[in-house]
Amino acid sequence: MEYRALSKKERDIMLVNTLLSQERDHFMHTVNAERFQNMLASGLDPESEFAKRLQALLLDTISRKMEVELIIDNLLPQLPNETEVETALVFINAKEATKP
Repeated sequence: MEYRALSKKERDIMLVNTLLSQERDHFMHTVNAERFQNMLASGLDPESEFAKRLQALLLDTISRKMEVELIIDNLLPQLPNETEVETALVFINAKEATKP
């Protein structure tokens, strides 16, 4: 499809914004998984309901992290060149800085 109203710059910004969102998601899943692992290793009774819930959360988080990695891997070939990525990031960061 030919995009007549959606400029290349806008498409680049959308793709880079998607990457940024996925990387943020991945970061938080990594932080959460580490926290869950530390909590499980802290001496909790492994048979407690809390430990079982943490284990389920950890497994879900690891699964979601793998999904995000797959999304990122398949998004990377769709990104513009590195200079255009950097330009889009400047725009995105400037826009976020103006939010209240």
